[in-house]
Amino acid sequence: MSAWPRLLWLVAFPLEAAAAWLLFGVGGLLPVAAALLAHVLAAGLFGLSLITYQRGRRHWAWPLIGGTLALVAFPLFGMLAVAVAFALAGVAVPRSPSVSSLLAATDVDEERTDAVARAHELEVALLDELEIEPVVDVLREDDPELKRAAIEVIARQGDASAVRLLIGLLHDPSPEARFFASLGLSKLEDAIGRALVAAQRARAEAPDSAEAREHLAQLYLDYATSGFLEGVTRDFYLDLARQAFEEALPASPDPDAVAFRLARVHLLLGNIAEAAALLDDLGRRRPADPDLHALRLDVIYQFGDLRELVVYARRALAGLPEDAEARELVAWWAAAGRREDALV
Repeated sequence: MSAWPRLLWLVAFPLEAAAAWLLFGVGGLLPVAAALLAHVLAAGLFGLSLITYQRGRRHWAWPLIGGTLALVAFPLFGMLAVAVAFALAGVAVPRSPSVSSLLAATDVDEERTDAVARAHELEVALLDELEIEPVVDVLREDDPELKRAAIEVIARQGDASAVRLLIGLLHDPSPEARFFASLGLSKLEDAIGRALVAAQRARAEAPDSAEAREHLAQLYLDYATSGFLEGVTRDFYLDLARQAFEEALPASPDPDAVAFRLARVHLLLGNIAEAAALLDDLGRRRPADPDLHALRLDVIYQFGDLRELVVYARRALAGLPEDAEARELVAWWAAAGRREDALV
């Protein structure tokens, strides 16, 4: 993580102090206008100072919350509170286990000889690195306004992890957290419903449009995996996605992309053979596609053939780019056979 944005504090804090002095220590319309301008600029710089980096990507959760609170809590109080919370989150809040530490644990724990259990732990570690983690830290505070701002950021994230977190907040001891979580979930589901209705209308108006079919199929898939649905209802929308992708496939300008998403739908429905057939066909045309290899590993894993999983991972590893996100998981499985042999 790069720490250079924190140098903006050297500008933001003095600028905020100057704004407070102009507002309260100097009279007149012009000083008040200058104070407000300096305050807005200081809040913006402070928000930018909270940018964090992980795996080369910028994360904007802290800047959104910090900049907003610095702007509305004047003078200095919001900025100081967020700075303290940000510093404490960096040193005192336990983070999700890194993949490297998890792999090290699997190497030394000789009692855990089940490859499936270790693979599941690795998968959890890979999927648990959420961009909204700093916002979750704020939810531990007792301040209702802090919780409201944090929940708004989570709702804007809008993915399945955010939905699950909001659903969990429906049981939070804080009535404010429950209310704002319920409001955020309602807005998210309303947005999904409006998008589906619009896509269905577009599909009806252009029945021969592969693009309209693909868009509708993707919305069905997104809704099924959004975290809102479970059981029969989830499978119902997955099946709608399957039908729409199958209709779009023959006329699609990018049939490989449609086939890949169709394979994912089949896998989510438990149709392992259909998913494997689609991925085998794609693999002959796209042998170096890391996403394809990752999904193919998932298919073999769900089929339960761990020996084939190791063989496939070793074969796929040679063709994967060094910077591919899936490479670490593929490499773990490629080495799993050797670890198992060593334990026997």
